[in-house]
Amino acid sequence: MTAWRSAASLAAVGFMVSATTGPSAQADARHPPVVVELEQCDEPLAAEVRRIVEVELRTAVAHATDAREAMTRVVATCRESEVDLSLADAATAKRLERTVALAAAAPTARARLIALAVAELVVASGQEIENRPEAKEQVLPPPPPPPQPATRGAEGARVAPVSAMAEAIGVARAFPVSGLWLLGAGARGFLTLSRPFTLLLEATAEWGKASRATGQVAARAMGGALGLGWGVERRWAFLMPWAGARAGVADLRGEPSPDSPTTSGETQSGPWLGPEIGISATLFPHAAVHVTAALSAGAMLLGVRGEVAGDSNVNVVGPWAALVVGVGLTEP
Repeated sequence: MTAWRSAASLAAVGFMVSATTGPSAQADARHPPVVVELEQCDEPLAAEVRRIVEVELRTAVAHATDAREAMTRVVATCRESEVDLSLADAATAKRLERTVALAAAAPTARARLIALAVAELVVASGQEIENRPEAKEQVLPPPPPPPQPATRGAEGARVAPVSAMAEAIGVARAFPVSGLWLLGAGARGFLTLSRPFTLLLEATAEWGKASRATGQVAARAMGGALGLGWGVERRWAFLMPWAGARAGVADLRGEPSPDSPTTSGETQSGPWLGPEIGISATLFPHAAVHVTAALSAGAMLLGVRGEVAGDSNVNVVGPWAALVVGVGLTEP
């Protein structure tokens, strides 16, 4: 009766392993080498268990000394009438445990019974990997387009940035040392090179007079300016401080007073050149028509000096200050 029960148990386990190992056991590449350690077992029994496991799984069975971290490891601990099996699989990061009863098996069949149980445990671990639901490939949305430079107004609306502005301007310039005032008109342009850097171009023609005891000195200046500014753009205003240089030509013509018959008038002319700094404020820069106001100051290092006999000179040279107002168009 005992022999019959051992044979029946062996046949049942063998049928179970054969049914579950199908595709996995048939393909060598599907299973890496398995480490089988037998503790507290006779060496002949351990060697026979490893041999049968190799046959059942069609893969190499490595010793503990040759184990690699990625291998499947099975530890079989022999007790008096049973064997405790423990499997650790690096692929699943899980452990499987099982106990095999040997009391009903014949001594000659125990090695095969243990080996079949080990093979079944390994196959069960492999099927867990195959049946694990694969993570669905996430379809990432296309990356958003790069942000376009724009200005955000107080209401949160985005507006197209300003790239160029052209203006018709009026200018009032004062030379405080000489008491000379020049009034004129001209054109001005702002061209954004690379935000926030903006190029300033200006051309003007200016006229004025200074009174002296012996008559008047008429002044005329023509020229332009070139500057580089730092533009700060808002929805309702465009602010820009700048620094640059101004150059041109000027002439001074003396006009004697009728009360001074002995005074003669002369004309002096020449180039003028000097640095300048300023700040401008443009209102409604995104509208079809905008207005601009600017303050600037500088010094004519090279200029024209008008000598007045018996009185102070009239010079287009030295420090000056100017107020500019303009109306223009915006190119977004």
